[in-house]
Amino acid sequence: MQHDQFEQLLIENGKFLFRYLVKLGASRSDAEDIVQDTFYQVLLSYQSIHPSKLKSWLFQVAINRYYDFCRKRKRQAHIPLESLNLVVTEELIDEKLLRNEKQTQIRQQLHQLKPTYQTVLILKYAVQLSYKEIANMLGEKEEKIKTWLYRARKELKRKLEENQNE
Repeated sequence: MQHDQFEQLLIENGKFLFRYLVKLGASRSDAEDIVQDTFYQVLLSYQSIHPSKLKSWLFQVAINRYYDFCRKRKRQAHIPLESLNLVVTEELIDEKLLRNEKQTQIRQQLHQLKPTYQTVLILKYAVQLSYKEIANMLGEKEEKIKTWLYRARKELKRKLEENQNE
């Protein structure tokens, strides 16, 4: 693979990985760090990676780095400032508050799901990939992705209903 082609693939995939990590819950700076670390791993192993498998390889390394980051953060008991809604201004209207509250509830319940379910839900609905693209990225069959999505939606719905009843 030519140097220019390889560089272009990294740029395109880096943008995708960054957006995905932010949707998964990483801060922008943490997502940048994870993508940078992922690219470092590519540079160390690029000769052993087949070009057709580069995207899924990058995705898998980035996901593993994100999970490592989450485990480390959990040990440190760090609460991100953006998750605290401490300041309320006059600009906030009831509709916006309700929407934000609902999004927070969904985000909290999403993070309670199995990592596999989180991943497929985010790839399908936040990143808007097709079943086939998700299957290729995760190295699974399309039918398995559909099953995971069904189960993930069902579990998320159950958790949201339980949360609403409390």
